[in-house]
Amino acid sequence: KKPVRLFSIQLGYESQQLAKQFRISRQGRRFYLSGSYKDGTDSPTNEELLKGFVQQGFSDEELLSQITGIDRGVKLPIATSDGLRKAYSPEKAEKLKRLARKKAHYQRILAAKKRRNGNKNVRRIESNEQKKLADKIANFDAKTARIRHDFLHQISKEVVLAAKPIIALEALTIKNMTKRAKPKRGKHGRGYTRNNANAKSGLNRALLNVALGKLGDFITYKANDYGKAVVEVNPAGTSQTCHVCGE
Repeated sequence: KKPVRLFSIQLGYESQQLAKQFRISRQGRRFYLSGSYKDGTDSPTNEELLKGFVQQGFSDEELLSQITGIDRGVKLPIATSDGLRKAYSPEKAEKLKRLARKKAHYQRILAAKKRRNGNKNVRRIESNEQKKLADKIANFDAKTARIRHDFLHQISKEVVLAAKPIIALEALTIKNMTKRAKPKRGKHGRGYTRNNANAKSGLNRALLNVALGKLGDFITYKANDYGKAVVEVNPAGTSQTCHVCGE
């Protein structure tokens, strides 16, 4: 029903260097083209880098002296065992909060319009007004994603450059960490009691805002580019106060 928009992108590589598949995605009014290519350089994989340390026959003490431990969190996205601390600047943190408030405002308006229009499916957009509101919400998501992406690239590179030859990350399961709070049954299975769903939703938003999973991915591939290995460890007991030094 609407005019088709054609566009072309020229990539500075030979056809045999390009991947067989490229993906076009849309977020709000922006379109993205993503794919992969070979730039002619061969860099060792993370497994090969780790095997190199094993083959050199280091003792436990020698290995520990070459490891930088990284703790990822909500309030403080990056805290390393070498003393490096990284978080959003107050200006960026305030901008993210402002975008979240605006998004929530327009989501409430959109939900109200759907109720008044009697949408058959709550998820579907069934009028031009609803489409405009949905586009606005998608644009807030896109702006938020750009701020996160820029922050993650900056701190991941800074962390990798400052780190030792081996980087230890917690093996976090983000999907499990951001699950919704389950309904809580009352006594004798009657009714429901408070399950702190609002607090859990707030924590989930904070976790997604920091994008801990993507931060780990960025650190891993940047570390490998600089010839540093990444190892994942069980997160149990990794975020606690030291009884000796108090850190």
